[in-house]
Amino acid sequence: MPRRVALADRKPRRIPGLTLPRWETVPVAVVDAGTGVDPASITATLDGRPLVVEPDLVRDRVLVTVPDATPAGRHELVLAAADRAGNGSTRTLELHTH
Repeated sequence: MPRRVALADRKPRRIPGLTLPRWETVPVAVVDAGTGVDPASITATLDGRPLVVEPDLVRDRVLVTVPDATPAGRHELVLAAADRAGNGSTRTLELHTH
């Protein structure tokens, strides 16, 4: 069963010259105690479409920013990664944007 994550629509904040994302950023744990996660192996899809995520492997996580155009509702995030030995893993998260 996928892990469920609720994301709130951020209230508009005004910072001159900076566009803030509409949805909260989701940190997702990505840990390998052996050879370590291969950052080049990390892939993600949101509702079946490719999604660029930000590896933050120093903190054993990947940061996921949902695109601003994503409508409110239920979405499926699929993350895949492998360690430096080539052992892969895939996880699915159910995101609820509101």
